[in-house]
Amino acid sequence: MKKFTIFIIFFLLIVSLFFSCKPENKWDCFKGTGKIITEEISLTGYDSLYISGEMSINLIQDTTDYVLISGGENLLAEVDALVENGLLTLRDNNHCNWVRNYKKSNIRVDLHFSQLKKIIFRKAANLFSEDTLYLDTLIISVWSKIATVDLLIDTKYAALKLNAATGNYNLRGKTDFNYIYSIGYGNVYTDRLKAKRGYFYCNSLGKTTFWISEKLKLIILSSGNVYYRDMKPLIELEKKDYATGKILPLDS
Repeated sequence: MKKFTIFIIFFLLIVSLFFSCKPENKWDCFKGTGKIITEEISLTGYDSLYISGEMSINLIQDTTDYVLISGGENLLAEVDALVENGLLTLRDNNHCNWVRNYKKSNIRVDLHFSQLKKIIFRKAANLFSEDTLYLDTLIISVWSKIATVDLLIDTKYAALKLNAATGNYNLRGKTDFNYIYSIGYGNVYTDRLKAKRGYFYCNSLGKTTFWISEKLKLIILSSGNVYYRDMKPLIELEKKDYATGKILPLDS
């Protein structure tokens, strides 16, 4: 009787998913990933990235612009890479990845670029770089509920904006100015990003770390602690009475 009840629940769940899908997506839950392949797409004229899909993205600075997308053959048919008005959009239109093998359903993108200024997350993704990215300005805006970032950078200006997000965000390397805007539960690690100056807006329950040598404007509005590496810089602090977040040395 117990096994029969479990079967009925599972069957009703599948039926519910099937009929709640759009007509073009109804069979996504029943298709396998297919053979693992890599597709190359030549693209030009972009300096911004819009991420709308659960994928792992490796940023590679290059002299030419192109994208290598790796994953199951059946899944890649539903992955788009399009450029419009300088914005490269990576979109995964697959559904029901939870019923597939995780490793096989994972989509990896090796993004080769000559220019990059802005990155926007709309869905959960893993963004990383294996080598240093030499950029004048890099702005990362996270509008998804969760994401992961691990970048090695050399910039004049670096900005990370978390809009009610969770996840771990790690910036390493060096920059002249470190800008952090954090709302939600995300942990921001910039204690390996050597900066001269910075501006932090911390309305988060998560942890924030930094390595700034000269001056920091810091606003604390929640319970997340802020940790500094090495010598404490000159800090212009604005903290609300209800905020419990503290400024602490990193090794505390």
